[in-house]
Parts: sequence; structure tokens; C-alpha cells
Amino acid sequence: MPATQKNLAIAVKNFDKFSQERCHSTGDQIIAEYLRAEEGQVYDSMQGRMNWNGSRGTSADTMPMWLSCLKKCIRYGGIKINTEDAREYPDFPDRVREKRYPLVRDEIRKMLQLACFVVLCF
Repeated sequence: MPATQKNLAIAVKNFDKFSQERCHSTGDQIIAEYLRAEEGQVYDSMQGRMNWNGSRGTSADTMPMWLSCLKKCIRYGGIKINTEDAREYPDFPDRVREKRYPLVRDEIRKMLQLACFVVLCF
């Protein structure tokens, strides 16, 4: 299975989990409700999904990819989404940048004390 299809399958599975956990219904039922809802309510639901994923520890790099896959499914379901609004509206969590710094002698000593040195002789 190509990577795009895998990502789409993962995004749909994640949307189904969100639907079950938050709305107690299936993803198909939610998309059917989107047909009756206003455009702003669809964006609010997308934002709720982003917040839900953030609370579960999903990477900030993963969420935009899942959202783009979900937009394809929603469009396939017959719901028109303005591309510019969909780019601007959801507030994604900030990406965590890891700060690098050189190791100090005390840190190196602690790591070496915890290391297991087993010598095998043949």
C-alpha cells in the first residue's frame, strides 16, 4: 500500500476514534451531520479534533497531514470546504524544539555509572 493510502487510512481511523470518544457516533454519521451544519461548525469540529489529538500526545508535525487527508474525505462526502479558510482556521499546537547543549562531566559520570560493562572473552 502506498504511503498516501496508508496516511489516509490512519487519518480516517483517527477520525473514527475521535467520533466514538467525543460524539459517541461513527465518522460517517459525523460527516452526514456536516452536510446539515454550517461551514463554521465544521471548522469548529476540526479544531476540536486537533485539540483532542494534542491532548493525546500526537505530534504537531502529524496533525496537518491528518487534517489534509480528512479534508479529502469530507469533500468526497459532498461538503464544500474553502481551501483558504481550512489553511488558516485550525490552530495547530506549536512544534517543540529540542534545545541541544554540550554534556558536562557530571552528566557523563552519571551515564557511565548507570552503564553496564560486560566483557565477553572468546
